[in-house]
Amino acid sequence: MLGDKEIIKVEDLVVRFEVGSRGNKDFIVPVDRVNFTIHEGEVLSLVGESGSGKSTIGRTIVGFERAYSGKISLENKNVTNLRGQGKLRMLRSSIQMIFQDPFGSLNPVKTIEQHLTYVLKRHQKLRGNALHKGLEDLLTLVGLPNDADAIRKYPYELSGGQRQRIAIARALAVQPKFIVADEPISMLDVSIRADILQLLNKLKNELNVSFLFITHDLASARYFGDRVMVLYGGRVMETGSSNSVINQPLHPYTQLLIESSSGYDELKQVEETSIEAPNLSYRRHGCTFAHRCPFVMEECKKSEPPLLPVTEDHLVACYKVHKGDEA
Repeated sequence: MLGDKEIIKVEDLVVRFEVGSRGNKDFIVPVDRVNFTIHEGEVLSLVGESGSGKSTIGRTIVGFERAYSGKISLENKNVTNLRGQGKLRMLRSSIQMIFQDPFGSLNPVKTIEQHLTYVLKRHQKLRGNALHKGLEDLLTLVGLPNDADAIRKYPYELSGGQRQRIAIARALAVQPKFIVADEPISMLDVSIRADILQLLNKLKNELNVSFLFITHDLASARYFGDRVMVLYGGRVMETGSSNSVINQPLHPYTQLLIESSSGYDELKQVEETSIEAPNLSYRRHGCTFAHRCPFVMEECKKSEPPLLPVTEDHLVACYKVHKGDEA
């Protein structure tokens, strides 16, 4: 159930990476002044093509990457760039991450039992019968068998969907308040993607856990997400309720994403003017999508359009839309 309590708040987040060789160093900005809030039991879907900054945002929240500037708050406590074993352990007890590759995220020489009991011992302090019961309940929660033969299996003996369920169970064993799900279905067979999405949706409803759901698939973003945020070149192009953004896309880039997805043939065609990747230089000017936009104006090349509300729950960063001429 969606609550009023703020779980995660991201304010003007900037992530900057150094590129180039010695004597010719430069900086790119894969995340550029991104803002959002996620409430208790809410799912925000981050959508965009590869290189748009989605995963970098998730990894920065979890603490795998450092923020260059901005602020990340967990229940009104500043958790930006935490360092030190104790502080990071505190962060991991509230925030967990589910990775894209279910096999790569599991230790191949450890059984299901070993993966999960380690976390249950460390974070829930379970021992003896309570530990065994906790393991059984966790496997039941993610839809996996909990008999003696099943828990002694290794990752290579499981299907891709089963491995991802173990990864989800491991995240849940910490009893987190917030989970970053980074493309959790993209490497799975199409036939089992819906099952994993249904599982995540069930967990959201039953446990009231909040999610940042990172995906390039608009159908899954709409199904699982309460809200959608569209990123391009590290900047927010459009954001709002899932139904509003998917059913009435206003930014040309959002329209392009939807047109390229199956099942949205009724939308008018948006013709790209370039296939070049976005400019991520910290010196860039204007709209990051200007070089690909068929509606580009001079002001788009000179200054970045602000993210402004079109309706109460729908914001767009586009000069053409701001002037009342929808793309």
